[in-house]
Amino acid sequence: MKGIFCIEGFWYGDHRDSTTVYPVLDLIKRFGKTPFVHHRCATIEEFEFSIKRWCTKSFHRNYPLLYLAFHGEPENICIGSKQKVNLNRLAELLEGKCDRVVIYFGSCSTVKTDK
Repeated sequence: MKGIFCIEGFWYGDHRDSTTVYPVLDLIKRFGKTPFVHHRCATIEEFEFSIKRWCTKSFHRNYPLLYLAFHGEPENICIGSKQKVNLNRLAELLEGKCDRVVIYFGSCSTVKTDK
């Protein structure tokens, strides 16, 4: 069974906040028998590390659905409270790794662009 690789930000910038997509992933695993990897990150470095990890052969092949759970704004994923990763940078990180995968943007407005 192929799985989900989820990278999630801290929704309100505080590690004490318990808001998370984890229960949804757990429900999918229990009822849909779909395995998942869930990683929280608060910095661009952590985000890029997780993206690069997903791009490795073992993760990429076994977890072809990349779920990005963050706040967003047009053309950007908001990491932490002040850092952003734009779609061009994400494209650089994912170059050559998007064949037969699904990338789900769980972030408002990120793909709202005219480009």
